[in-house]
Amino acid sequence: MKKTLLYFWTFLIILGCSVPGNTIPDTPLFTADKFLHGAIFMIWAFLVLESYAIQPMVVLGLGVAFGLLIEVHQEYWLPYLIPSKRAFEWADVLADGLGGLVGVVLWRLMRRHTDKQPPDLS
Repeated sequence: MKKTLLYFWTFLIILGCSVPGNTIPDTPLFTADKFLHGAIFMIWAFLVLESYAIQPMVVLGLGVAFGLLIEVHQEYWLPYLIPSKRAFEWADVLADGLGGLVGVVLWRLMRRHTDKQPPDLS
């Protein structure tokens, strides 16, 4: 079930990042877009770590690579498929990486908390 959720989340990320930019409402806050990037990659990193036995730093690298590929997709491939105002932004890649880092940290904290053995009461 965890892997299915991960695959579905990955699909939603790709789909959401492929929506033409002119259909997304403008927001006065520059950080709203970056916060969203960070949040979706935080969840993605957490789901990867829950689904596979992969080192957390590898997941972080995969998250940055995934974010970079999405930006390349938006800049070079998406305009050939649909009219789009999407463009490559290094700030998005940074937000994706930071979100992945937060996801890794939260996963480690959760694991540290849940993997503790109960005290021996005998």
